[in-house]
Amino acid sequence: RIVGCIIGGGLGLISMIWIIPRFETLETFLFVIFCVHALSAWIAVGSDRISYVGLQIALAFDLGFLNGYGPPQNIDPLRDRFIGIVLGIFIVTIVFALIWPENAEMHATEHLAAGLKAIARLLKLRTPDDAPQEEGSQAAQSELQIAACLSQANAFEEQARFEMLIHGSAPAPGPAVGDAIAISEEIYVCSLLWIRQESTEQTTNAAEVAE
Repeated sequence: RIVGCIIGGGLGLISMIWIIPRFETLETFLFVIFCVHALSAWIAVGSDRISYVGLQIALAFDLGFLNGYGPPQNIDPLRDRFIGIVLGIFIVTIVFALIWPENAEMHATEHLAAGLKAIARLLKLRTPDDAPQEEGSQAAQSELQIAACLSQANAFEEQARFEMLIHGSAPAPGPAVGDAIAISEEIYVCSLLWIRQESTEQTTNAAEVAE
């Protein structure tokens, strides 16, 4: 967040001091906004490690640059907004570190538990002759839910390792979350293979009976 704020504020400052006073046209104004927001969007759709930087660049740039059309009289609005954003970041950091702490490992465990429950529901599903489409739709929804839960669990597990590196805390007793996620993924793959094989056998038997 701080890196994005510095980049966005710096781009806004450069645009206000160097670009706008020299090119006082609407096309230049819109072109500068388009370029900065294109950069922010490109970063925002990237890796989860840096995606928030893109949002913070756009926020800091807009708050400082979009004060009005024309050459700036002073840079006080940009300075005040930059200080406000940095101050807000530090306040949020203190709140989530001391008053309302967030634990990435806990969230990873919750998503892992939800994924295992979804795997259990998927294994309970059967394809009855009276409602094959409904059952197939439920199975597809369960597979999407499992994939989403395991993906989110992996993301939070990576954040948990980063938190342990920052805080220097020892890992919690018991199996590691990463190992549990890997085992759950293996269970999911084996379950899919078993479900696909069972579905193929049912289709083959139905075809033989029809013949």
